[in-house]
Amino acid sequence: MNNVLVHHILQFGYAITFRLFDKGAIEWFGPIGLVGNIYNTTLITTKLSSGLLYHYSLVLVSSILFIFFFYTLFVSGFSHNLFILFIAYIFYALND
Repeated sequence: MNNVLVHHILQFGYAITFRLFDKGAIEWFGPIGLVGNIYNTTLITTKLSSGLLYHYSLVLVSSILFIFFFYTLFVSGFSHNLFILFIAYIFYALND
């Protein structure tokens, strides 16, 4: 009885903790998974590159406004006027 019960508990522990956590989550968040995710992200972003100057300037201005918006949001408090300006710029940039 003891061998049957302990064997099933050990198999369950192996199947859940080792297979799921050690081989899944740790490898995905570890150095190999992190490098693979960064590599896949760079492949996607290089496909988005067109080489045109106004595309780069749009990304640069959008990034600066994004950083400025979240800096003012979290450091100096929420400003409704800045939020409306940021949303208006995003709609303008997407429609252009």
